[in-house]
Amino acid sequence: MLKHISTALIVLLSFICGCSVGRIPVIGGNSISITTVDKNYFNVMLRFNPVAEEMTKALKHPVVILSDWDVHSIKVHLTDNKSYYHLLYLNPVEFWRVSEKEKLTPIAQRVNAASESSEVGLIVVAKNSQIKKIEDLKGKRFAFGEYESPYQFYNVLEFFTAENLPISLLKEVSYNKDSLSVVQKVLLNLADAGVVTRTWWQTTTDRSLNLSRLLKADLRVIGRTQAMPEYTWAVTSVVSDTQKSQMIKVLTEGLSKKPQVLAGFGAQKFTAVEDKNLEGVCERLRKIKNLPPAPLLPPLP
Repeated sequence: MLKHISTALIVLLSFICGCSVGRIPVIGGNSISITTVDKNYFNVMLRFNPVAEEMTKALKHPVVILSDWDVHSIKVHLTDNKSYYHLLYLNPVEFWRVSEKEKLTPIAQRVNAASESSEVGLIVVAKNSQIKKIEDLKGKRFAFGEYESPYQFYNVLEFFTAENLPISLLKEVSYNKDSLSVVQKVLLNLADAGVVTRTWWQTTTDRSLNLSRLLKADLRVIGRTQAMPEYTWAVTSVVSDTQKSQMIKVLTEGLSKKPQVLAGFGAQKFTAVEDKNLEGVCERLRKIKNLPPAPLLPPLP
């Protein structure tokens, strides 16, 4: 652990020193770069450094880590230079947005704590609520997860559309950082209904008790969204077939022997992607219209 922290600090300091204001340093042609969307650079270095080490050994090539601020920034870098990033770790919405500019090939997918390679949203209400079905949400207050989350926002809008419930018919919407925050809002009567992930419902615990089981006693599920794929590792078009095969082997075989590394990603393992593209998911996301306006402030931490 100390080794990883020291390495992460060195990488982070090098990264900071090499940055001009508002600009990520250009990567040389001799490096392979990994990126993800996360503003917490130190957290990314800690999580991704063991992956970069394994990739460096397998590819016999230096592998560097660059966390990016948002999807737009990644698209700008790839538009400027298609070799800027090589391996990306993205949720399905991020994959969709980036693939609008650059062809991405998914190579591995997260299997989460619930042993699933996809995530489902559960629409919940308080157990004593008069809300029995989705159409009863008209004129009610609804608690989403984070704005534009694939698992607690886009999938819910898709579900509401299928149930003929336009978002405009809700009285009020709010955005929350995770499932626990949603549940707290519902149980405190600050929202009439909300969405939690299936994984949270099945697996959330704290140090002394099964927190999800305790809270579930006061909740009732009234709907279930379509599944969205879990976080995906994808490569850009400049990665060769040989490199791609080596990367898949590291992710699906090499990391399977390192549970402490997988834990940092909330993963039981990474599994190879059988369907080589996410076009079906991208098409689903493209069909979701009339998004509510983005919140002025992010959810409270």
